Formats: sequence, C-alpha cells, structure tokens
Amino acid sequence: MLQEIEGTYLKLLDGETDKILEEWRGLTETLGRKVKVVTGEGVIEGVAVDVASDGSLIVEDLAGVKRFIYAGDVIHLT
Repeated sequence: MLQEIEGTYLKLLDGETDKILEEWRGLTETLGRKVKVVTGEGVIEGVAVDVASDGSLIVEDLAGVKRFIYAGDVIHLT
C-alpha cells in the first residue's frame, strides 16, 4: 500500500496530475450514478458526471446545472 501511495506522490511531484485524475476516475464507483449530496449548504440531487482537476466532484443537478462539490456526504441513489 505504501508503494502505491509513493507512486502517486511521485506522479504528483512530476506534475502528472492528469494521470492521477484518470486513475481516480477509473476507480470510483460514483461517476455516472444518480446521487444525493448532503452539504452544509443543503441537499443536491443529480448525476455524478466527473472529477474536476481540483478534486471536486462534479454533479449535474436536476435542473442541468453542474455543481462542484468540495465537501459533503454522497449517497448513491442507483
């Protein structure tokens, strides 16, 4: 496990953030699913569509607006 962390850390130091994000996208079970996100500002329902370069989760809400989620509880609805 430490070797995995070290490998990712070295990619980060080398500026390979695109590779890290691509790996993250491939490992997450959240993208493409309907979700409910509970934040300090309220509740957002929609589809998790991507992970932004800053690490935020992008959720397209029911009105079609893309919301960037930096903190909150994500509940899979499907």
